[in-house]
Amino acid sequence: MWNRFERSGWWVLGVLVAVCVGAPSTALRAGESPAAADPARAEAGREGFIGYCSSCHGTAATGDGPLARYMPVPPGPLTQLVGEDGRFPFDTVVTFIEGREGSREGHSDAMPCWGPVYDAADPESSPEKTRRKIEDIVHFLWTLQRPG
Repeated sequence: MWNRFERSGWWVLGVLVAVCVGAPSTALRAGESPAAADPARAEAGREGFIGYCSSCHGTAATGDGPLARYMPVPPGPLTQLVGEDGRFPFDTVVTFIEGREGSREGHSDAMPCWGPVYDAADPESSPEKTRRKIEDIVHFLWTLQRPG
């Protein structure tokens, strides 16, 4: 019987199922944050930031973009988002930018809720794809953090 099982290839399927079921997931759950900025995602996010955010926030994310002076509430620097505990508020920043849920307290109406904007710009978009684009931008912002 073992030879029949081994020859049929079922043993490969069994090993794959065992590995996949026992393997930890690398996806983040809602409310979780990565341990550090991912360089590859930060590079992808840099392009998104330059394309969508720099006109107001500036290319260095210091709040000095060419449109900043016309804003009713000037954009603040995005280079000092690390909290007093030394942690970067990854999920909070993603939620804030996405604008679908959560607080936008202190947020100017001049900044759009980017989740729906990204969705409308790409007919093949999904909430997961949109969130990933925004997460990439937040990885980029994480690399720009400086001490206050």
